[in-house]
Amino acid sequence: MKFKSKKILVLTVIMSIFTGIIAGCTRSSSTDPSTTVVATYGDEKLYLDEAKFFAKLSQYSYEASFGVSQEFWSYKFSGDITWEESVKQDVMKRILQTKILCDQANKDGIVLTEEEKELVKKQVKSFLEDEHMVSVTGANETLLEKVYTENAIANKVYASLIADVDTNVNEDDFKRKKIDYLHVTEDDNSDTDESAEVEKMKTALEEGKSVSDIASEYEDTSYKVEKASSVAFGESDEEGYVAEAWKMVTDEVKVIAVEGDGWYVVKCISDDDKEAREAAIEEEIQSREDKMFQEKYEQIKANGKEFTVDEKVWATITFKEAAYVETSTKAETSTEEESKTLEESSSEESSQEESSLEEQSTQQ
Repeated sequence: MKFKSKKILVLTVIMSIFTGIIAGCTRSSSTDPSTTVVATYGDEKLYLDEAKFFAKLSQYSYEASFGVSQEFWSYKFSGDITWEESVKQDVMKRILQTKILCDQANKDGIVLTEEEKELVKKQVKSFLEDEHMVSVTGANETLLEKVYTENAIANKVYASLIADVDTNVNEDDFKRKKIDYLHVTEDDNSDTDESAEVEKMKTALEEGKSVSDIASEYEDTSYKVEKASSVAFGESDEEGYVAEAWKMVTDEVKVIAVEGDGWYVVKCISDDDKEAREAAIEEEIQSREDKMFQEKYEQIKANGKEFTVDEKVWATITFKEAAYVETSTKAETSTEEESKTLEESSSEESSQEESSLEEQSTQQ
C-alpha cells in the first residue's frame, strides 16, 4: 500500500541535518543591526538584525522548552564549545540552508502563490501581536516579511526535492503492539523476595489496577520499581522483553524475566495497535524523505556560492539576558509554537503552506 507522510518537515527541522562549516569574513563598521553585515552568501549580504532574530528565537525555544537558566549557556556542550556557541552555530547553518534553497528556487522558477503570500502576511501579523517576542528578537514588519517569505520558499524547494520519494511500504512490516509494564530490578542487599512481589504485581494488573497505582505502592522499597505506559514496539525491537512480549495477546498479563535486568510485569494493551503502526510507517517515510533531501541538497550545496561569517560581529549577539518569560497570554502560546518551528525538531501535520515557520524541536 502507498502511504504519504502526514508530517511536513519544515525548514527548521531540515536544517538540523546540515553539518557545514562556517568561515570568517570582513567586519562591517556600522552599528545599526539592519545595515551591519554579519555574513555573505555570494554577493548577498546577511544583516545582523536577521541573524539576531533567528538566534533569539532559538534561545527562546530552549528556555521555554527546557527551563534552562542563563548559566546554562556558558556550560560546555562539547570540548571548548559552549551551549550558546553551539546553538548559534546551528542558527547560522540554518540560515545558510535557507539561502541555498532560496537560490535554488530562483533557478527552478519556484515562487509563492497569492494564497501563500496571504498566509505569510497573517503569520507576520500574528508575530507582531506579541510585544515580548518583538522586543526579544528585535523584529519589525519588514524583517518578518523577509524571513517568513524565505522560509516558505525554502519549504517549497524542499517539497520539490522529495516529491518522487518512494512511499510504498508493506504494512505487515510495521505491525506494532502496545503494552504497559512494571520493571523490577533486583537488590542483592535486600531481604525481600522480589520474585514473590512480582507475582503480586502480576495479579494486581490482571485485576485491572494501573501500573501507576501499583508502582506508587513500592516507592519506599530498597529495590527499584519503574513503570511505563502505552509503550509501542515492533517484533524486531531490541529490548530484552520484546521476544516474549511479542507473543502476547490483548489483555494478557505476563512476567518476563530478563537476565541481568530483573523482571518485566507486562500487560498487553493491544496486540495490533493501528495508531502505532501508522506512526511507524510515517517515521519510515520521513526517514526516506530526509535521506533523499540530504543527498540532493549536498549536490546543490556543492555548486553553491561561498558563505562567510564575520565572527566578531556574530559574537556581539549573546544569550546573557533571558529570552523567555512565563506568561499566560494567548500571544505567548502562539509565539512559542512558532519558535518551535524555526528552531528544530519536530514537524507539523498540515499543508506545506501551513508548515512555514511553525516548529523546532531542538536536537543536539
